[in-house]
Amino acid sequence: MGRIKQMNEALSNMIAAGEVVENMASVVKELVENSLDADSRNISIRLLDAGLKEIRVDDDGIGIDAEDLPLAFKRHATSKIASEHDLYRIASLGFRGEALPSIASVADVTIVSSTGKGEGRKLSVRHGEIVVDEPSASKRGTRVIVKDVFYNTPARLKHLKSEQKELADIVLTVNRLAIANAEVAFDLSHNKRELLSTSGDGDLRKIHYNVYGADVAKRLVPFEAENAYFRVEGLIAKPPIHRSSRKHVTMVANNRIIESPRLRQALIDGCKGYFPIQRHPIALVRITVDATLVDVNIHPRKLHVKFTEEAMLATLIERSVQAALSQEDLVRDVRKTPQRQETPPALDLSGYDTPPQEGHTLEETPEVPVRDRTSPTRGKRLPRLEYVGQAMGTYLLFQNEEGLYLMDQHA
Repeated sequence: MGRIKQMNEALSNMIAAGEVVENMASVVKELVENSLDADSRNISIRLLDAGLKEIRVDDDGIGIDAEDLPLAFKRHATSKIASEHDLYRIASLGFRGEALPSIASVADVTIVSSTGKGEGRKLSVRHGEIVVDEPSASKRGTRVIVKDVFYNTPARLKHLKSEQKELADIVLTVNRLAIANAEVAFDLSHNKRELLSTSGDGDLRKIHYNVYGADVAKRLVPFEAENAYFRVEGLIAKPPIHRSSRKHVTMVANNRIIESPRLRQALIDGCKGYFPIQRHPIALVRITVDATLVDVNIHPRKLHVKFTEEAMLATLIERSVQAALSQEDLVRDVRKTPQRQETPPALDLSGYDTPPQEGHTLEETPEVPVRDRTSPTRGKRLPRLEYVGQAMGTYLLFQNEEGLYLMDQHA
């Protein structure tokens, strides 16, 4: 008797779920991308216990025909690809037809949908099997409710991150989706507490205000460039705004959020000299390219893509960012603004000797010792300095007859 056997659909769906459903954020991402593909203009995400208890996504998109709804839970069933030719010009986000069946194999899923023309339909699926199939209201749009993710795979449930970390990943995912789709209104809440609300009016600065606050929104610098293959445009927050993580760089190719270490590095190279070492900018990079020049089908979750002429694209991004930042006045001229006299910040001088610097008297130039990283008593000292003020929330400004001194108070 042969040893090779055809896997049943439930088992193959659970294996596919291992590629598509990594955590709660991946579930949210797949459901929201389906809503975006349905031409939704308002998307609401409701979470209970960081999605571990329930994830609910509502949209006002075109909906699913009642007769098509059961097919949405079949693997490789999709309305977005009809022929081999379509594989080379993929424009939709959830084109593989794996998200819903994969999620339904490891969670309880209920979907209610209507095209707004006639009666809608409601399905509830457990362990890949339909347990409820009944008519629903005719309001156009789709609601998907996902409960108890990984209830039947306890090993995967055990290895999920903490509730706080799962929630942080979801918030980051929705923030990036909102930034990439500024013309869509997003509403995210957790345990009935609102975490994000956007207007959907297409204003990118307003979106960044909603996500990052006023300090970031008012420091955004636009950049753009194009050649025969690509068009690049975006926004980058100028210094002193920066983050310890690269996750705040949102890269979008033809409306799809992508991950590309090479292109992200090109952005960082374009900022070289403007940000401290090991710090990263907040930025949005939008890439427009002919669909035949990008392959989006090389990653199970469709994050990584492959560009034709990627080196050319990287150079375009680096130079456009560099050119934009070089045009900005990143240092405020203190001569243009009257400075009020401020009390200089207290400096801890305990444990240091303060002999006068050679060539000056103690009365003329009292000195401020500087801590040395290798030995606190080595003789590196600054001359007499007059405190002027603060710049960009980061630098303390001092002056004397020789010039202007900037001290990074966070270093």
